[in-house]
Amino acid sequence: MGRITVPPAIACATSGFSAPPSDLGSSLTQYSKANPPPHWTKVKAIVSTSLGGSMKNLREFLVRGWRNVPEDERWWDSAFTGTVEQKRKARLQDVGSLRRRMEETAALISI
Repeated sequence: MGRITVPPAIACATSGFSAPPSDLGSSLTQYSKANPPPHWTKVKAIVSTSLGGSMKNLREFLVRGWRNVPEDERWWDSAFTGTVEQKRKARLQDVGSLRRRMEETAALISI
């Protein structure tokens, strides 16, 4: 139907999301236009027309291009490091617990 599945780290990183600078070993207190996340130059190269990019390039990257990037060069993985990854894991456990409780409740109701 024309839909694509994009890994969450890629979707977030190409939208400007990043782990806090302190998680990446930077002394910056926050990112800004003057101090963008480390991966932002890669995103701009894909999207910015002044750098040879385009929205078409972004679409191609999201559809299949990211698969061709070697594992050790996957810049989007840094968006999910440090405190971001810790929070994600903790919240995933919470959602898992909620799901189990809902399934248990549904089983009791259907008895």
